[in-house]
Amino acid sequence: MKVYIGIMAIMLATCKSNSKGQEAKTKSQSCSVFNDKYIEYVMAEQKDSALYYIDKAITCDPDDDFFKFEKVKLLLKYGNYAAATSNVKDMMSDNSPTYEMLYGIILLKQNNSKAEKVLESAYDSFDKLTKEYEEENSSLQYYKLGLDNYFNGQNYTLEAIEKFKDNYKDQHNIALVDYLKDIVVQEAREDVLYKMFNMN
Repeated sequence: MKVYIGIMAIMLATCKSNSKGQEAKTKSQSCSVFNDKYIEYVMAEQKDSALYYIDKAITCDPDDDFFKFEKVKLLLKYGNYAAATSNVKDMMSDNSPTYEMLYGIILLKQNNSKAEKVLESAYDSFDKLTKEYEEENSSLQYYKLGLDNYFNGQNYTLEAIEKFKDNYKDQHNIALVDYLKDIVVQEAREDVLYKMFNMN
């Protein structure tokens, strides 16, 4: 499970960052020392110290969404939905449907009446962006599958997962959709979305 969670976090970050150049990559690597400390304190269940270091990582490289998403995960882990919502809304400024989806899921977790409309908007965006089975769309396709399950049900999604596997041969992608297939079969539609973003 932990392997899948790590992969999903990386996928989320790379939805936006694939277009960044070598300079951004080097900067992100130099800021990873703060991320390493963040991980150390997360593992030790020391929330305040973990939050301090992930904020340092964000300050070091404010363009790297990976660090911002890690902060959102930490806030969600400790049930701070208001702060998580605020952080995700800031990330939504680049019009990424992935962040809009996450925002909708956080609203759903709080039984907010706006959740359905936000998730529908994200789903429409994913649908427009993933008409072609192109490798650069694999992460978008993955998140769309979660919303396929939410809006169209299990059978529709299981068929869509098989189409995904026919088009994306990369083992990273296959591992992700195999994980998704397992939770689609086992979990309620809301819980599938929560698990996709490591929310309890």
